[in-house]
This record gives sequence, structure tokens and C-alpha cells, in this order.
Amino acid sequence: MKKFLKLIYIAVFFLVCCLPLALWTWFSTEESVGNTKITSFPQLIDENGNFNFEFTSEFDSYFAQHLPFRPELISVDSKINSGLFLGESGNVIVGKDGMLFSKDTLKDYLGESLNERQIYSIAKTLSLIQDYAEKMNSDFVFVPMPNKNTVYPQYMPSRYVKGESGLLKLYDAMDKLGVNYINMLDVFEEVQSIGVEGRLYHDRDTHWNYLGAFYGYNALMDNLGKYGYYGHISMETRFDWTGDLDSMLYPRFGILDKQYYLDVPLSDFTIVKPYLKGLSTEDVMKDIMGSSEKNDSSINTVNESKNGKLLMFRDSFARAWLPYLADSYKNTDITRYYPVNLTALKEDEDTDVVYEIVERNLSNVISDTPNFNMSPIDKNFNAETVQYDDNTANVDILEGRIKIYGNLSEKYFSDNSDIYVVFESEKGDEIVYEAFPISTGESLYGYSLYIDTIDFSPGSYNMSVIITDTNSEKSTGYLTEITFE
Repeated sequence: MKKFLKLIYIAVFFLVCCLPLALWTWFSTEESVGNTKITSFPQLIDENGNFNFEFTSEFDSYFAQHLPFRPELISVDSKINSGLFLGESGNVIVGKDGMLFSKDTLKDYLGESLNERQIYSIAKTLSLIQDYAEKMNSDFVFVPMPNKNTVYPQYMPSRYVKGESGLLKLYDAMDKLGVNYINMLDVFEEVQSIGVEGRLYHDRDTHWNYLGAFYGYNALMDNLGKYGYYGHISMETRFDWTGDLDSMLYPRFGILDKQYYLDVPLSDFTIVKPYLKGLSTEDVMKDIMGSSEKNDSSINTVNESKNGKLLMFRDSFARAWLPYLADSYKNTDITRYYPVNLTALKEDEDTDVVYEIVERNLSNVISDTPNFNMSPIDKNFNAETVQYDDNTANVDILEGRIKIYGNLSEKYFSDNSDIYVVFESEKGDEIVYEAFPISTGESLYGYSLYIDTIDFSPGSYNMSVIITDTNSEKSTGYLTEITFE
């Protein structure tokens, strides 16, 4: 009898293992789960006619993503973990009172995401961006959006102990360097103090809801000296929002989130980009504001009843601002492309430059060199020359300009060191630029910048780098030579 039961157990086990293959033809999954993109069947031979050595790993991903009833199985597993065991699933943290958080924000919450050098480098980079914008007669404001668990730490699971906030440290660093920014934590605190009821972030999504976005937009307009929406605004509340975290946790059997729909009076505007054939302006706006975040990499609008121009670099948080932005400017250029590109700025245009990014992605500010030419500055040094073998210098010759970049020894640096690139001509004349504290690799001690070749007379120039802080000035000595025709 025992042998017979064992045989039945083995048979059932193999039947369950084979069941996905048996059901594949009729029930394979063709929809993405959460933010993952569904993959197609991998090719055994690549486009160059060579064997695809990644075939097995690509097939594993394909098989897992198309597993029959995958959304249902993930949802059931999440229900068990989050409900029965108060645990986590995938990239989602289940907090108190049903509030969900992204695991991507955990290091920020614990105070482990940014070190002091990164914080200073972010603030310095923003300061240099602001300097250039102001040189081009443009207003600049940086909008670091707090993570949800920074705004509502009381709903995080008790097993996590909140650390020192990197965002608050960045506020201090930007204050010292004179960067114009919006402290949304203060904005939210003020909103709550005037009696606004309801949370300003979704319970089951990483982002703020339309109510939080509305007050955030008024704060943006205040900062830029423009008029926001301050009259009587009627509002409707509906439970119809599918949160991104809820979709990740429960691809099936999810819970719809609360959304606030505000009746804000908007003037007529036209969406020039993206162009979606056959759709009205209203329908295009609905499309690019949808949770799928399609067709929204680059947006241009025209509103003949308004003045001014907006150049904005954003992430998904500013999606809720799109109708308001189109209502507030004659022309908008709103992009999700990085790095920041200010080459289109013109001195004779009334342009506002807005840089919005969420707290969990703040390190992206120093992930790539901002795209505009730095100008020579009048600065003298009395630097001690200290050379290290790991100093590097690279020169990319571009059309009408060059890109200088490299990495330096950590031994030069304190947390608040600044970096200058010096070119010395054959006659002994010097041309000095401040560089971005940004590496093209993983180093925290890199430098990079674009410069215009028009700044140089024909001839050869020796290049060195100066690293300064409040106590010292150190030079790398000669790193490379550049010749201008």
C-alpha cells in the first residue's frame, strides 16, 4: 500500500511539472507583469549569423514570462505572503494600513543610498547647470520629489529603522551652493496644515496622486513667479486607479486605488509631439498620461494664449503636471531623455528650465555629463603638483567642440572638492574651466565637460586638472596635450 501511494505521489508530482507545457498552447501568458516587458522567443542564430550563446538564459526568461496562469500564480503567492505572513513580494514592500512601497526606495529610507561625496557632487552639478541657465537669461529650478516612504515613514514596516535622509542632506548642500530648488516636504507639510484631507501619494503606487500633484504644481509656479490655480476647484474622488505597485504585487485580483479628479479650468493648447494619428488633443493627453507611460519620451505643446517657454527634464512624477504645463506656457519642450541638454537655450527667449527627478534616482544627476559648453572662468591657483598613476584624461573631438573626461586618484579629494581643467598654451597663457564632478564610469572621482573650440587660438596646449577644497589646491600636473588648428 505504501509503495502504491509513493507511486501516486511521484506521478502527481511529474504531472504538475508537465502541466505548464500541456497548457502552453491555450493558456500561455502574453501580458507583462508590473513594469517588466514581455519578451519574444529567442533566436538560436543572431543577426550576424553567429550562434547566440545567450539562447539558454533568454529562453529561461521567455519561458518564465509566458508561463500559463503566471499573473494568477504571482497574485496568489503575493496574497499569501502579504496577507498571511505580512511579508514582501518581488520589488514591493507591504507596509501598514495597506500602503505599498517600492524596494528601490529602501536604501534611501535606511540612509544608505548616498555618501557625502555624492551629495556634494549632485549639488555642485546642479549649481553649474543653474549658472549656465542664468547666463542664458533663463530661470532654473530643481524639483527633487521625495520617495513615498520619506513623506509617510509611519506606514513603513517596523522592522525597518529610518536612517538619516540623503534628501535632507542634499537640501543643505544646495542651500550652501545657492541652488534654487523646491522642498516638497515643506510644501506637503503646509498643505496638511491648512486642513487638506487625504494622502497626497497613492497607497498602492509609487507616485503622488492628482491632489498632491496639484499642490506641487502651484509650488512650482510660485517659485518661478507665475500664477497657479488658486480659485475654487471642485474635485471628484473615484477608486479607479491601478497602481504600479499593486500591479506588480497582484497582476490579478488587484485593488483599485483612490484618485482625485480636479476640475481645473484649462485654456486651449495643441500637442505638437507626439503626433498620434486620428486622436484629438484631449485623447493624446490621456494617452501620454496613462500608467503605461507610452509615447511620452518627448512632448511639445503650443498655447497661443500664453507667454514664455518651458524646457523641462522629468521622470514619471511630472506626468500628472502635463496638462497644467501645457496651460501655462506658449511653448513647452518636456523630455525624459538624459543627460540634461541645454544646447537649445537662447539668450533672447523667456525660458524656464525645470529639472524634476525622484529621490530614489538622485544619483542619476551625476551619471552623465550635462550637454552644453562650459565657459572659461577667471581663476588663479597656487596649487601643489601631486601626480598619481591612476589619473586619466580623454579627449573626444566633436563638431565645433570637444569633450574632456577622465578619472582621478581618490587621494586628492575631500567630500566638497571642486575640479578645474587648465589649458596652458605654448606662450604660457592659461584657459580655465570648472568641470562637472562626473565620471564616465563608476568612479566618484571623475571629471567631465564640453568646451567650445572657439575659445582657443591655434596651437598646442598642455592640460592639467586642479582639485580644490577649503584647505588645499592640488594639481595633477601634465595629463595630455591638445592641438587646435
